[in-house]
Amino acid sequence: MCAETGFKGELVCDLSKPGGTMRKLMDVSGPERLGWKAS
Repeated sequence: MCAETGFKGELVCDLSKPGGTMRKLMDVSGPERLGWKAS
């Protein structure tokens, strides 16, 4: 990644933090009131 972008700095990995993105959930209560149902 650094070679492709030309980045000359240092990358530091903080192993105390969880990896990846937490699962995101949408609030579908509005569309459900209008009759829409999530599949």
